Amino acid sequence: MNKMRTILIGVAIVSLVAVNTVYAWGRDGSKNDGKEDKAGIFKELNLTEEQQKMMKQNRTEQRQETEELFKSIKEERAKLQQALQDPSVTKDKVELIVAKIKSLEGEMVDNRVNGIFKVKEILTPEQYAKFNEMMEKQKSERGRRFRKGGRE
Repeated sequence: MNKMRTILIGVAIVSLVAVNTVYAWGRDGSKNDGKEDKAGIFKELNLTEEQQKMMKQNRTEQRQETEELFKSIKEERAKLQQALQDPSVTKDKVELIVAKIKSLEGEMVDNRVNGIFKVKEILTPEQYAKFNEMMEKQKSERGRRFRKGGRE
């Protein structure tokens, strides 16, 4: 059971990273930081001013929460590395750190899923379907650039 949970958390983290990359809306490294891309997406989805405001707020909240969780996970992993290097460390002490890391990773998945459902609440079903299509297209374009070894 514990092994299955670990596998599921691993799969969720990989999914989280993939979805988070797609959700970033055109972080193409340009100086505009994707603002033109977002405006284009908002225009193409025909979002109302209120929807735009809610989407921006959701994205900001998601980013902040994700950054905080990543920071906490990084700190716990550093503690784990340090503990594992200590010859006198006990398995119980390490298991406490590992449990904390798993808990934080679970929070990360929960946060991501909640963010996706928030987007579903903001957009109409038609807008959400189009949004997903657009994100899949961006994802495949990023994958193509990655496979080529750089930006096009």
